[in-house]
Amino acid sequence: MLDPSRNPLLLWDLSFLLILVIVAAAGIGGLYYRKRRSEERLVRKLLASSWVWTNRTLRSELHQKDPRPALEAVQGMRINLKGNLERLPEESKAAQPVREMHEACLRFLMQVGSLPADGETGLQPGKWAAGGGYRLTLEDALIRLRNALEAGMNQLQEAYGIEKLPPSETNEEG
Repeated sequence: MLDPSRNPLLLWDLSFLLILVIVAAAGIGGLYYRKRRSEERLVRKLLASSWVWTNRTLRSELHQKDPRPALEAVQGMRINLKGNLERLPEESKAAQPVREMHEACLRFLMQVGSLPADGETGLQPGKWAAGGGYRLTLEDALIRLRNALEAGMNQLQEAYGIEKLPPSETNEEG
């Protein structure tokens, strides 16, 4: 058997191999850390934009005058969520909640996508017919969408240890 104390070249080879393993492990660890930080930054940005859309657009009273701003906001949110979903690694903790939020936007758009245009029954220029079927459909869809988005945001905040964003001043009493 070879004795490293009698063969300095063998000791050097073993030391070099150990250093190589340590450097490789540090490099892999650093790459994982950078990937994780990048993913967390992406989730933080997604949460901030989702909070703005949910609290300023989807909770406001704008849809009572005209549904188009809400529809446009949800379409923009859907596109943003899809882009973020494509950037996330499949094994990411964020993938499932983001996917569910994206699907909630799609369901909303399918449910209210056939709303009448200006001048058609139920929607008059500048105002909805109070209590009309289309308005009730939109309001029901908004409630479902808000709930789904808030659930997804809560999952993301919990998974990444991100502090909850402040409640909106337009929050509905309920």
